[in-house]
Amino acid sequence: MERSIQVRNVRLGEGRPKICVPIVGRTEEEIYRQARELLSCPADLAEWRADWFLGLRERERLLAMLKELRELLGEMPLLFTIRTREEGGEGIVSPGEYGQLNLEAARSGFVDLVDVELFRMSLGQAEEALRKQRKWEAGEPEKLLWPEKAFQAGEAKKGALQEAEVAGLAEFLQREKVTELIRNLQQAGVWVIGSSHDFCGTPGTELMVNSLRAMQLLGADMCKLAVMPQKEADVVKLLEVTWQMKEWYGDRPRITMSMGSLGILSRLSGELFGSAMTFGSAGRASAPGQVEAGALAGYLDLLHTEEKQGKEEEGRRPKESRGHIFLIGFMGTGKSTVAHMLREKLGWEQVEMDARLEEQEGQSIASMFEQYGEAYFRDKETRLLYSLEGQTPKVVSCGGGVVTREENRDFMKRQGRIVLLTATPKTILARVQGSQERPILNGNMNVEYIAQLMEKRRESYEAAADLAVSTDGKRVEEICREILAGLNALGGKE
Repeated sequence: MERSIQVRNVRLGEGRPKICVPIVGRTEEEIYRQARELLSCPADLAEWRADWFLGLRERERLLAMLKELRELLGEMPLLFTIRTREEGGEGIVSPGEYGQLNLEAARSGFVDLVDVELFRMSLGQAEEALRKQRKWEAGEPEKLLWPEKAFQAGEAKKGALQEAEVAGLAEFLQREKVTELIRNLQQAGVWVIGSSHDFCGTPGTELMVNSLRAMQLLGADMCKLAVMPQKEADVVKLLEVTWQMKEWYGDRPRITMSMGSLGILSRLSGELFGSAMTFGSAGRASAPGQVEAGALAGYLDLLHTEEKQGKEEEGRRPKESRGHIFLIGFMGTGKSTVAHMLREKLGWEQVEMDARLEEQEGQSIASMFEQYGEAYFRDKETRLLYSLEGQTPKVVSCGGGVVTREENRDFMKRQGRIVLLTATPKTILARVQGSQERPILNGNMNVEYIAQLMEKRRESYEAAADLAVSTDGKRVEEICREILAGLNALGGKE
């Protein structure tokens, strides 16, 4: 589950995205004037873009300006940023100077957060390197650019690379000694926002997701990704990436934005998709597409009201429920995806039975079937199910064959409510046909076989289910709303 962070009187990662207003003056007088103007805006945080400051390299001037800002801002959190030319800023500093200046600011005690540029190249450059690497692997004479471990075997999961590949991406992209800088800043008592900016374009969804996951591996307390859209579809890609991080991969607050006039929507809709902060202007903007802070606050408040009402309506817990919610159904009916969203709405722990069994056994489901047979796997499945007895309520995504054993069905009936998710054989084939981890379908990946197997299990599914919900052609939110309404109508279990 994602954690939020408390910075003075502001909590980042909960509720409405917080508004951060940058200060971009070149002299002490300009900086002080902009800071005073900022105090009349609906700002939650202030960012000092110190790369604009003419006295950046003069230690006494830098510390004196930080002290002035701290006294003026009072309890408003202050973010310290040196944006280099490589990432669209004004700072021309060596890597050594960059680290030292950030540490000076952190150790002064006047700043609360520090922005650290994590990557040594833009994601667009990284995407080109990855393209060349794949050509090299295909036998073409290209120089090896990508770390070997980034290509370790493993099926792509929900459109993202495996953990080893994310680690390889982090190793390949990170600036020299950046993890050491992050650690030193945190030891100095500040929160670190790890950032990456691409002013040339919007990379692929997969690469953006995994760059944010790489930021988490590098140790930043918050992760920031800003890209430049070339068309409307690029904004949609950025929002999809943000949502995927919120639903599947994120464990800390993040900041994402699509820059320029095309990307304004991304600066307004963070609460819906999962971005914890947005940048607004009070006079001069520090990046293309920033909205005036007052107007920005109005839009955020409107969306916050609508989102809050929607969550209250859609996310009510099942009445008096003290038992688990077991999601059953054939493979490909959407159990894992629905469980993710139910977990968010209810605040319960999620149990992915297949994933947990793979973790416990140290091998894939397909490997267990091949090495020991189906009966061995079903025994392990039953043992895991029984381990949930007496635990706090959980959303349990069951393996497709759990209900084939009567003892499993009886246990689930005693321990909670059973929700059957359904889909047509054609829909299921479309969802699973690219997977190599469906041992029951090995050699039989077709609609006819799926229909036959579903029919064999139909009686067991229907006998077990307290509630049945079709997932064909429905959004996840709609499915969850239907499940929660149905469970409320059924009432809870003691």
